[in-house]
Amino acid sequence: MRRLIVSAVIVAVLSLPGLLLGQNRCSVADMKGDFATQPQGILTEGPFAGPFAATGVIHFDGAGKFSGVATSSFNGGVIFPFDAVGNYGVTPDCFVTILETTLQIAFEGFLSNTKNEVVLFQPDPGAITVNTLRRQLISNCTDVSLKDTYAIQAAGSNIITGGKFAQNGRIKFDGAGKFTGVTASSVNGAILRTPITGTYRVDQECNFLARFTDKDGVVSHIFGTLFEAGTQFIFIYSEDGLVVSGQGRRAVDVN
Repeated sequence: MRRLIVSAVIVAVLSLPGLLLGQNRCSVADMKGDFATQPQGILTEGPFAGPFAATGVIHFDGAGKFSGVATSSFNGGVIFPFDAVGNYGVTPDCFVTILETTLQIAFEGFLSNTKNEVVLFQPDPGAITVNTLRRQLISNCTDVSLKDTYAIQAAGSNIITGGKFAQNGRIKFDGAGKFTGVTASSVNGAILRTPITGTYRVDQECNFLARFTDKDGVVSHIFGTLFEAGTQFIFIYSEDGLVVSGQGRRAVDVN
């Protein structure tokens, strides 16, 4: 009897890795839903050679196809809206391949353990680009979906001047289409601090367009996408000549 019990235990232990592996297997169905996307990097050849960034949302159908919309800046040339369509695959070991068929842009990478993020790399020759997909846990958005105080951070290039740019700030959205805040920016190493005021609109797919003015009257436009439960967003400056993208996350409200 003791020998039978020991044998049964050994069989159970040896079977455990296979059972766990089966539990962790992936498929295209694991990516069904909406994901915020923000590819960024450098294209070294072709008509769009230069810095590149984009921000948008992609809808995966759970069966190998996707569609979406984004704002893209190819070496300072802004395209909005850019309608992305294509195919994707997921292997049992959670390796993801994506092909956007309009511009034939490919990405490959891996699902996170929560299956709410996908970390990606562009394997196309001439591309030095990465991307992270982040699942939207929010839907049917309105202006109220973007309400509260957010800390922001952005970086990129001014193609016209050849300068580099970095920024952070704190912005308070009122949930009714208006916001105020302060930003600090480094423009080629020169530090600029300014209050800003602006307006915004959030669409049903949780993308938003914002327009703001600084203390010198300079007007800027951004396109962004909310993700998670609306506690974070990604964005891109939608100004010709700029390749600047960033992120925002809910911050402590000090008011």
